[in-house]
Amino acid sequence: MKTYPKTVANLYRKTGIEMINAKFAVININFQDQFMYVKLMDGSIFEVALKYLPVLNKSTEKERNNWELCGNGFAICWPDLNNFILTSSELIRNFK
Repeated sequence: MKTYPKTVANLYRKTGIEMINAKFAVININFQDQFMYVKLMDGSIFEVALKYLPVLNKSTEKERNNWELCGNGFAICWPDLNNFILTSSELIRNFK
């Protein structure tokens, strides 16, 4: 199994993203119907249609719900799917 915090930290270093903007830190996520709802540290909640997240869209409910926060809340990781989303990525900027 991958060690996600190191992977996430390496991606931030490689892309030059600084993890200083705490408002993008995730505190919880949940799924309902065909949407993922993400709650951020600043209290905002946004939804993302699973059709925009192909790996999650094709996953089972059990795989989807086995998630963990990585990189001090700056990434959401799915160990069963070997997948993660950075919260300062285009995903957040496009859907927040």
